[in-house]
Amino acid sequence: MHHEVQLMDVTLLLPGSAFLQLKSTMFDTTNRRLTFTLTSLQDTLPCPLCRTPATRIHSRYTRTIADLPWADVRVQLHLQVRKGFCSTSDCPRAIFTERLPALVAPYARRTTRLATAQRHVGVALGGSAGTDLSGSLAMPTSQDTLLRLVQHMAQPAPVTPRVLGVDDFAFRKGHTYGTILVDLELQRPIDLLPDRRAETLAQWLRDHPGVEIISRDRAGAYAEGARQGAPDALQVADRFHLIQNLADALIRVFEPHHRDLTAALAPPSPTPPDVVQPSAPVRTTQAEHDQQQRRERRQARYDAVWDLHRQGWTNRAIADHLDLHRDTISTYLHSTDFPEYQTPHRRAHVLGCHQAYILERWNAGCQNGRTLLAELIARGYQGSPSTLFNYLTQLRKDHGLPPKKRAPGTIATTRDPATRPASPRGLAWLFLKRPNTLTTSDQEQMLRAREAHSDLERGVQLAQDFITIVRERRHDELDSWLEQAAQSDLVPLRNFAASLRRDYAAVKAGVTVHWSNGQTEGQVNRLKMLKRQLYGRASFSLLRQRVLNVRPRATPKADHQKCE
Repeated sequence: MHHEVQLMDVTLLLPGSAFLQLKSTMFDTTNRRLTFTLTSLQDTLPCPLCRTPATRIHSRYTRTIADLPWADVRVQLHLQVRKGFCSTSDCPRAIFTERLPALVAPYARRTTRLATAQRHVGVALGGSAGTDLSGSLAMPTSQDTLLRLVQHMAQPAPVTPRVLGVDDFAFRKGHTYGTILVDLELQRPIDLLPDRRAETLAQWLRDHPGVEIISRDRAGAYAEGARQGAPDALQVADRFHLIQNLADALIRVFEPHHRDLTAALAPPSPTPPDVVQPSAPVRTTQAEHDQQQRRERRQARYDAVWDLHRQGWTNRAIADHLDLHRDTISTYLHSTDFPEYQTPHRRAHVLGCHQAYILERWNAGCQNGRTLLAELIARGYQGSPSTLFNYLTQLRKDHGLPPKKRAPGTIATTRDPATRPASPRGLAWLFLKRPNTLTTSDQEQMLRAREAHSDLERGVQLAQDFITIVRERRHDELDSWLEQAAQSDLVPLRNFAASLRRDYAAVKAGVTVHWSNGQTEGQVNRLKMLKRQLYGRASFSLLRQRVLNVRPRATPKADHQKCE
């Protein structure tokens, strides 16, 4: 139902109101839509090409245009405009339409201010979520329209930062990557590059002269691109990546001594009072049979890698021949013993304070999941049954019991399965943590690990000396440390020191100046969030528009910088 209503002159609320006259106002109660009929009162009709005013009117017609809503009421404009003849003989436009640039763009079906509001929604939320919000705000549109508005946004003005942060991000992890450039002083991204090649970065730096400091990770492509594009700029190696490279080297030191570490860190086995052995051997399940077959296949690959290595084959040739990744080849060759696969143990945080009670009841002989679940619910447990059952399954595995089978007779006192010894990777990062964050259990593990082998003691000491240099900016001790690492008999740390030598200027700057890539990593994290919002439609141009046009508050440093 339509009603004619009397309102104030709404042209006062529209851009270009001096050239508009309100004719009528209608309100559609069914669709909650307010329609204003307006007429243009411009004195002249200039041709959009030659700007010559028209002397003859061709015709009149009405444009239907959507405008910003009033509260939850949609607003529609019926704009009556004219068409004119161009009197210039050589002008290619013979007939043209009257333009109102302050109100609406040519051929547009929405006012300029409505398009601006929808564009902001598209930049912030993307297509699908932006469509939902636009509908709730009484300015509905499709996701294609939102993304098109974002695509047609004006490009941000070129900016040349004094301090530039450079890092990569994945379009498709492991396959295609791009580069994000961040102004570290303003703490905002300034450009995206479609790849991470040295030539692309060098060309961008040549097009934007004036960069004085470039903070980057240890990637060789970025180092070369910075040298080519800004040879006078100071390159700074990110401190977190230095620590990460150190951790990788320390893991290489630990891996050949995996058995020594396992023996040193294994908790003493408690002696049960009376252990009743099962009357019949436990049958092997199909899952255990499949697991054994997979282990045999991995063992065969491990032996094949070492056979080819002893024959003089290169790592790349072995990888191509056996169809394995080069990192796998490197891992096998750094391990003197076959690296056993370790199933990750996940701590059941949902059990919380109930874990001690579960272990107490388990050690008392109650091993039935349903019984324990009922007791926990009576104690206030609000987690899912599967969380408890998975925890009990891990306890059974610790005793070598098949799933859902009770231990015969009296069993040994068990511990929380999540407190198993750390892996070489976990141990490496444990030694690189700040001392004031270590627990008593961590310190005990570290002490026993250092005593497992003399190589581990020397490797840990070198690693901790280096991390002290990085954290406390002891740049004057860097050369001495490099000499010690180069003379060490630990190959992974010698290789790490050699890589630092090749990038010496950037490493020296990294442990001297305060600039780092933490802000850049934070912007990469934000970029990933924006990319996922596009649900696979994140073309490079669209992603670039969203990343560069969203202006959040200064992004805090990424969490990984806390590892310094």
